[in-house]
Amino acid sequence: MINTLIIYDNTGYIISQQQGQPAPKEPQGVPFIWVEIPEGKRVTKIDVTKTPHQAVFEDLPITVEDRISALEVAMANTLGM
Repeated sequence: MINTLIIYDNTGYIISQQQGQPAPKEPQGVPFIWVEIPEGKRVTKIDVTKTPHQAVFEDLPITVEDRISALEVAMANTLGM
């Protein structure tokens, strides 16, 4: 998981996502949240209807390379390799 600083507006729209070393500076006067993003996920918005505000995650899209790898594994399993 990656620790990420997310800056967002009052509707939950993400303005900025920052990571790295040293840790990004927390903003003053605008909403922000620190989020641990699980592997294979991304943050799409911040749910501002909940207290405290919460990140909304979705799966990362499957890449062409991932699809090819999955097909190769399925073919190898089918052929008994």
